[in-house]
Amino acid sequence: MIDHIELVFNEALNKDYSLEVIDILEHPDLAVEDNVIASPTLIMELPPPEKRLIGNFKDYKKILLELNILNTTDD
Repeated sequence: MIDHIELVFNEALNKDYSLEVIDILEHPDLAVEDNVIASPTLIMELPPPEKRLIGNFKDYKKILLELNILNTTDD
């Protein structure tokens, strides 16, 4: 799943992004620190305001729309 998200972000953002993957089973303290209550969770910190998406990330167009990376007029 992470590879697919990276491919979509590479294309949509021209590789101008930072993606950090945290295994909450290995680092539950980080999940608590970031208030992660479900897995998988995608958190976009910048630009503000922070946005969080939880669940299935198969619909990448929807993810880009939710994160305001793609607008409704884009293909």
